[in-house]
Amino acid sequence: MKSKNIYYKGSLLASTIVLTFMYVTTLTFIFHRYDVQQELISVSIKRSRIETLVNLATFYLEHTEEKQSGELVYSTGVIHYTYEATGHYLLEVKLVTGESIKRSITTIK
Repeated sequence: MKSKNIYYKGSLLASTIVLTFMYVTTLTFIFHRYDVQQELISVSIKRSRIETLVNLATFYLEHTEEKQSGELVYSTGVIHYTYEATGHYLLEVKLVTGESIKRSITTIK
C-alpha cells in the first residue's frame, strides 16, 4: 500500500511543478509583451513631441523676416536654430526628457 501512496505523491509533485512552470512562463511572456508595448508607446510619444516642435519652429521661421540664429522655448522642449548660407535652417530639438535630434529644414516664403 505504501508504494501506491509514494507514486501518487510523486505524480502530484511533478504535475504541480509542470503547472507552476507553465504559469510562470505564461506570465513572464505577458509581462514582457506589456513592457515592449509600453516602450513602443513611449517612443511614439517622443517622436510626436519632436515632430510637433519641428512644425512649430518651421511655422515660426516661415513667418519671420530675420535670417539669424536663436532659440525657441516651449514647455515640452527647446529648439536651437541656425541659419546657414545655403538657405537652410539647422534645427536642434531637445526635449525636457533629455532626448535630442538635429534636422535641416528649408522654409518656404
